[in-house]
Amino acid sequence: MVWLAVLPAGAAIKKTTDETPRPPRRLTQDPADDGAVFREGEVLVKFKKMMTRSEAGMLARDLAADEVREFSLLSQWRQCAYMLITSSTATTQELLASLRSRPDVEAVSPNYRRRRQRLPNDPKFPRLWGLTKIAAPAAWEKTTGSPEVVLAVLDTGVDYRHEDLAANMWRNPGEIAANGVDDDNNGFVDDVFGFDFSANKNGGRDSDPMDIDTHGTHIAGIMAAVGDNGRGVCGVNWNAKVMALKCFRPDGFLYDSDAIAAIEYAVLMKRDYGVNLVAINASFGGTGDSPLQKDAIAEAGGQGIIVVCAAGNGSVDSDQTTFYPAGYDLPNIIAVAASDSEDRLADFSNYGANSVDIAAPGTNILSTFPSGKGFAGTLLSGASAYDAMPLEFSGPPPLPAWPLSWSTAAAAWTAVLSRPPSWETSP
Repeated sequence: MVWLAVLPAGAAIKKTTDETPRPPRRLTQDPADDGAVFREGEVLVKFKKMMTRSEAGMLARDLAADEVREFSLLSQWRQCAYMLITSSTATTQELLASLRSRPDVEAVSPNYRRRRQRLPNDPKFPRLWGLTKIAAPAAWEKTTGSPEVVLAVLDTGVDYRHEDLAANMWRNPGEIAANGVDDDNNGFVDDVFGFDFSANKNGGRDSDPMDIDTHGTHIAGIMAAVGDNGRGVCGVNWNAKVMALKCFRPDGFLYDSDAIAAIEYAVLMKRDYGVNLVAINASFGGTGDSPLQKDAIAEAGGQGIIVVCAAGNGSVDSDQTTFYPAGYDLPNIIAVAASDSEDRLADFSNYGANSVDIAAPGTNILSTFPSGKGFAGTLLSGASAYDAMPLEFSGPPPLPAWPLSWSTAAAAWTAVLSRPPSWETSP
């Protein structure tokens, strides 16, 4: 994705860092899209043809736009311009109305935000019941997977240092870590484990896709935590590699513009750099229809990449209320509902005879958490290790009978219960 400095004549070029003051961005609901929330003053546009830099400048002046960001890879691949347009003076509705009236515009939508599809957290769970339910042990008799297969997690990031994930993290063979150089000339500096497309509130980028929450690491462990290593948990695939595509901003939401940029990266790495990326996991969604996001996913499909999408956690019929990206009618999308240990639809899961493809275990799933953030702990006594009971639902303990200060007690429990790595039930 490329920033074009296309500003009205005489205007100063604005930096896109968090340090530069900017007009506040409000989150607004589009009355045409039930429940859809987007970033005010931003729209995603697909034009019918390619656009030169001078044409983009004229467009920016016509729309009173501050910045135009082009999805340059998607534009090249599809030979028409795909852009994110930002204005601090025009509203989203004004931008939509102006662009829809232009004959050279094929599609336009707000820059919708998406929520993570979180799952209930029940402290009493049968550990790893889902692997038995899907007959994974029988499958492992035939194969435990291949390190030549790469799976992308488009999420909050991944804790690539976690001892149950580190060995299975994808590493870009053409990149030298932390040297500040784009060694493989793919347009991304130091993209060793993947990339961060949402480093700040305005969608800034950096090379570190470390998990800022817990969700992406949890998903990565379900997919491909190292198996048969005597530690923690194992994934469905013991050996596949995980590419981390961080797309959730610090506000806790994923914006379509960041997801499109991440999908561009995934397609680029498969198409031009030979990465055997077979699937992208997308455990997020919302009700807003984004033609640009749909085209990006279709482009991934053209490279043989499956996009596995959450059906949604709203307990609604997705045939009646479409949930995106799961609801796009594309052959490479698999829309997945959640089931429980009795093979029943989870009470929070969306459903739909036409819009949902499959259900899979999705309640009380034990998996990896970022180091130090889980509730599982280990107590070491000499050469012996004991599981410590999680305390997330416990109240404060009674005052000790012996003379021990609270600070000392707190430090002792912190040392025991916060030791990385961590494993925990689904968030």
